[in-house]
Amino acid sequence: MGLLTESFNHMTKDLKDSQGALREAEEKYQRIFENLQDMVFINTTDGKYIDVNPAGARMLGYADKQELMQIRSVDTYLNADERKRFRYEITKKGLLKILRSN
Repeated sequence: MGLLTESFNHMTKDLKDSQGALREAEEKYQRIFENLQDMVFINTTDGKYIDVNPAGARMLGYADKQELMQIRSVDTYLNADERKRFRYEITKKGLLKILRSN
C-alpha cells in the first residue's frame, strides 16, 4: 500500500508540474501574440475571424480586435482574388509571407 501511495503522490506532483508548465507556455504565447507588431490571425475557411492580434486590427484600420471580429476576413480585401491567392498559398505552403517595401 505504501508503494501505491508513493506512486500516486509522484504522479500527482508530475501532473501539477505539467499543468504549471502548460500555464506558463500559454501566458508566454499570449504575450507574444498580443505584443507582436506583425499581423497574426486565425480564421475559419469561410472567413470568420477566430482571433486576431491588436497589430492586425490596427493594420486593417479597426480600433480594436472586437470591432474587426464582427466582420468576415473576406470583407477586408479590396480585391476578392487576393483572398483566393492567400488561401491557395496557405494550403500549398502552410504559411504566407508578404514582404512590402516602404
